[in-house]
Amino acid sequence: MNKAVSESFFSNVFFLFAQIQRILFAGKFYIFLILAVVWDVICVILGHVFHDPMPIEAVFYVMNLVPMLILALYLSMTLVSFEKENVTIEALFSVPGSPYKVWLYKLAVQFMMLFFVQMLFALISFYFVQDFAIEVMVSHAFVIVFCVANLNFFLSTLFKSGYAAGLSTLVILFFLLLLYAFLSAIPVIDSTYWNFYLSPFAKPGDMDINIWNQKLLYNKAGVFFIGLVFMYFGLSKLRNREPFI
Repeated sequence: MNKAVSESFFSNVFFLFAQIQRILFAGKFYIFLILAVVWDVICVILGHVFHDPMPIEAVFYVMNLVPMLILALYLSMTLVSFEKENVTIEALFSVPGSPYKVWLYKLAVQFMMLFFVQMLFALISFYFVQDFAIEVMVSHAFVIVFCVANLNFFLSTLFKSGYAAGLSTLVILFFLLLLYAFLSAIPVIDSTYWNFYLSPFAKPGDMDINIWNQKLLYNKAGVFFIGLVFMYFGLSKLRNREPFI
């Protein structure tokens, strides 16, 4: 019994590291990661050269959210297409037991890697640009990244093409930006709840902190729930193996 449990544990650990290695080096993720880190380093250098530290809200978007969205888009758009291009997707559908377990494992590895990269960007921002609560930066940015990655994953299963999914996701993200700008122009609508890109550091000066935290909670809970819905529909699309083989 103990031997079987031990073998199962080590096989899962081996599979985990194998998936991390594939994500890092099988595609071009490491190139995107290096470019994202270089981008953050350039932002740090420019701030020191011009003696003008980046405002905390800009740090949230420029040094954390935008590079993470690009990495999430790349990872999620290649999650299915990479297996198709390398003729390994049929093997994934043929594993004993539920194939959902394999896809959930791959999604978990993807989000684990994105979370650690998000931590890296937050630490660079904290130590070299601005003081802030790291857990606030990471959690609020990662919820948005989680939703976008699952949206892109769902679209890649819908279109059977990573590039079509990535382009469609970019169009949706741009539309959400326009939607927030439109709702912000209507005084009777509280656009805070509808701002997909809401920053926890953008609190209006005259708003009570408890009210602001409540708005943040509702906003991020909604974004996280939508991300789970997209994940569910993406996994449901993978139930039928024929379109992917």
